[in-house]
Amino acid sequence: MTDRSGMTLPGSALSDGRVLGPSVQRASTIFFNDLDALEAAGQRRFDVPYYGRYGTETTFELEKVISSMENADKAYAVSSGHAAIAAAALAFLSAGDGLLVPTSAYAPTKHLATEFLGRFGISVDFYSARAAQDIVSYCKPQTRVIWIEAPCSLTYDIAEISEIVAFAQSRGIVTIADNTWSSSCLFKPLDHGIDVSIVSATKYLSGHADAIAGFISSSTRHRKVLESALTALGPALAPDVAYLVWRGIQSVWVRLDRQAKSAMQIATALSRNAKLREVLYPALPTSENHERWKKYFSGANGLLSFTAAAMSHASVSKFARSLKLIRLGVSWGGVESVIFPTRIDLNSPEPKSEHGTWLFRVSVGLEDPRLLLEDLEQALAQLEPSEAS
Repeated sequence: MTDRSGMTLPGSALSDGRVLGPSVQRASTIFFNDLDALEAAGQRRFDVPYYGRYGTETTFELEKVISSMENADKAYAVSSGHAAIAAAALAFLSAGDGLLVPTSAYAPTKHLATEFLGRFGISVDFYSARAAQDIVSYCKPQTRVIWIEAPCSLTYDIAEISEIVAFAQSRGIVTIADNTWSSSCLFKPLDHGIDVSIVSATKYLSGHADAIAGFISSSTRHRKVLESALTALGPALAPDVAYLVWRGIQSVWVRLDRQAKSAMQIATALSRNAKLREVLYPALPTSENHERWKKYFSGANGLLSFTAAAMSHASVSKFARSLKLIRLGVSWGGVESVIFPTRIDLNSPEPKSEHGTWLFRVSVGLEDPRLLLEDLEQALAQLEPSEAS
């Protein structure tokens, strides 16, 4: 089986005597016939079975798939997307170093940066999520890592990636990209000079809201530092979950294409709804991020957001109760549509705000987009003008 670029997905081809997909190898202890074999496996523990925490045949097979999708030399399977975030950050940061993060970054990334890393003498600064050459004004002498989200969580802001990478390379700063929005399909960070790409496979790669997993992908030159961090942290991915992710990857292109088309249809219609302040979807020609989206990405996904500035908590609750087809939930990328309401302050580095704008993130599933739009519009119609203006 191939994706739409013609890339063969390892483990997906049938041949005589072979079942479809990787075998599920459930193992903690691996047995060896002699000391030489044990020691040889220990030297290659992130590539061959040695001890289950470093991987099994199942996870190694899946890592080959992700490496191919990310155009990486090596990918590491871990227990969640946030485990990938934390391990990648900790791999390159030490006491006295600084981390630079976009203001619109994923809230758990902000929490890691503001609430945890400081305990170890690591400072954090924030930069405009649409930064370009002005990235130099946000950096400090101790900045060691620049974090890139492409696009940013909830708002889908897109920085000028080429400018940030060029600056980072001139200063010897490591760049790490959260590539979850693309899910390794629509953007290839390493092809643009970014050092490390992380992705939450919980979203589109697994695609069915039944698995939690993450990946860290990089070139060979970063293997030593990443494997040191992974050895210390031990965020192993269970083989059964690895299989679920592999299963999801077989249909990811079909799902992404359908969900992106549906999201575009819904976003276009919602942009004409007078009760909404703004509809956020980078594929919309009216989006402030549209030109950068076209520059860096080969397509879109099923995520869109909309904002309503003056809604009270009671009116948001009323809106949520009125939805008949779309479910409330905190994740995205599955086959069923999910909406997540939250307050955000677009200019604050804090993970969330109690007094900001109400933002509603919609993960468009595989349902009929006309029915999803009807559901959103009937729920909005029940609000008084003072509740959604």
